[in-house]
Amino acid sequence: MSNNTDNNAGNKPEHATTARLKTITLSQPIARDGNDITQLTLREPRAGDLRGLKLLDVFQLDIDAVAVLLSRIATPSIIASEVNQFSLTDLQRVSEGLVGFLDSSEG
Repeated sequence: MSNNTDNNAGNKPEHATTARLKTITLSQPIARDGNDITQLTLREPRAGDLRGLKLLDVFQLDIDAVAVLLSRIATPSIIASEVNQFSLTDLQRVSEGLVGFLDSSEG
């Protein structure tokens, strides 16, 4: 019997460990059961994170599209009603972070 091993077995695809992250400090914390959210860490969206969304809506910063996408890529996880609590300054900061991931000139 020959022992045929795959030299690539156990190797992870490069993209699995190199996701870009952006941390946004909120100017006005979001209240959540006594634990205020003061920062959000955004993970670079993957194709599946955009499922059901129109990319144009995300680029145009449609609040509903932004809320759905944030619920999929933000840590701590947030929901739409929490996104609705963002100050305009925080909404702008978070939205710029999102669009930065989608802008191919950033990298």
